[in-house]
Amino acid sequence: MPRYGYKHVGSEIRRSAGLYRRRYRARIRPIPSCRRKQIPVLQTDGQSATDPQDRQALRHYFETSHPYLRDLQTHDETYHRQFLTLVRQWIPSGACVLDIGCGTGLSTVLLSRTGYHAVGADLSPLFLQEGGQCGQVALVATDAESLPFPSGTFEAIVGFEFIEHVGDVPAVLTELIRILKPGGILLLHSPNLCSPFFPLRDFISLLFGGKGRPVFAETKEQALRWLAVNLRRTVQKIRSPFPDFLYRKPDLSGRYVGGDADSVYLACQIDLAHYLRRQHIEILQKAWGERILSRCLAGLLPNCAPYIALVARKPRDVNAVLCSSGIPPTSIQ
Repeated sequence: MPRYGYKHVGSEIRRSAGLYRRRYRARIRPIPSCRRKQIPVLQTDGQSATDPQDRQALRHYFETSHPYLRDLQTHDETYHRQFLTLVRQWIPSGACVLDIGCGTGLSTVLLSRTGYHAVGADLSPLFLQEGGQCGQVALVATDAESLPFPSGTFEAIVGFEFIEHVGDVPAVLTELIRILKPGGILLLHSPNLCSPFFPLRDFISLLFGGKGRPVFAETKEQALRWLAVNLRRTVQKIRSPFPDFLYRKPDLSGRYVGGDADSVYLACQIDLAHYLRRQHIEILQKAWGERILSRCLAGLLPNCAPYIALVARKPRDVNAVLCSSGIPPTSIQ
């Protein structure tokens, strides 16, 4: 499949790869590049997921893994409930929405039933073709770093458990901003893999004979080590004004399916908010929860909350960006 081409799965409609990419940039000043670190996560290999071989292996895994497909097919409407509730809170019914990283397309179908004009996009043709949602909504097989849509296409872009599987987060965020309409909403809902609450919960579970998290916290010792690492990371990220995207080598051995063993980015709302602000994107929310405990954590400690519920809005016009930066609009040619 061409890198820049796309097709509607389940139909014969094909479009050529002639679209060129235009990244959204407010012409104010160069944006400093983000630091990227190559780090290990506990007992895993420390090679960065941005390595071309790792990224190719991950792509092949998503395009061919039937066990992963079967795991995705177990995710029903209840699994998506909190995500759909969050979407309804921020995005008006009837909006044109891109569901990025939609997997089998079930989330796209649920968005459509909720009243949105939804289009689903995923890297894996296997998930889209075999997911059982073909014909119900428009599904597009494409790379999130090179989306085949003109600039300013969508009123909203949503991603459920997507960003942690991205090997170059700044590139993907910039592409999402490009295809978002002025004033449009970007909404990302994912686990915060830098949160200290995940390892703490896993340690308590293991202490009472329960299970931990595959790869990350399979033993009590591993959970405590992960807790210490995440506490340090969170403090460092809060104190830094710059995004610090941390990547890991995914476990594609087949030992585990799900549980973020295949994640490549240690997702954190602090990084995402820092980067988007530097692109002059307004941050409306970083964390959220339905239940009392998760709602309290999101309200009191949004940077540490176990689940990312990032909501951001693209400026309505370039003049608003220029004025907020102290640059007269007339100085821009």
